[in-house]
Amino acid sequence: MQADKNEGRWFFTDYTNQADKKIHFVKYANQADLKIYFVKYENQADWNNKSKIQLMF
Repeated sequence: MQADKNEGRWFFTDYTNQADKKIHFVKYANQADLKIYFVKYENQADWNNKSKIQLMF
């Protein structure tokens, strides 16, 4: 399955120019605009807080 339609599925790329979005890690959780959690199974991937969805467009 491809990562598209903003469904919470992400894939890592080898090169920056292959990525649509870039992730920057911060030291403290309150510095983040968006928190990302890694899950074991694809069906666990979804938005917990839909109000942040516009950050990924």
